[in-house]
Amino acid sequence: SYNNTNYAPISFLVGMTWGYDGQHDESVNPNWRDNMKLAMLVAKKMNDKVPGIVDNISLRRNPYNQNVAPNSLLVEIGFDGNLTSEAEATAKLLAEVLGEIYG
Repeated sequence: SYNNTNYAPISFLVGMTWGYDGQHDESVNPNWRDNMKLAMLVAKKMNDKVPGIVDNISLRRNPYNQNVAPNSLLVEIGFDGNLTSEAEATAKLLAEVLGEIYG
């Protein structure tokens, strides 16, 4: 709870450069470094607004389709124990932060 609002935690997943065949290849996801920078920027801005809301930024071997377009984010909001209202509050905060970055 922060400022009388309950939030669900948020996590970011950044896919890297291993193909689905298990082989490492930088060409699999040339966007991963930029995606990581974006995840870190969004996480910082969200934590500035609601301290501790970001649970983690997780690096994963496979690209998770983040190779399709630059500045891709895979976001997980909440867990099975969170209320819908908590997830909605976090989603609104994420939208606000993205609006600040891209607005």
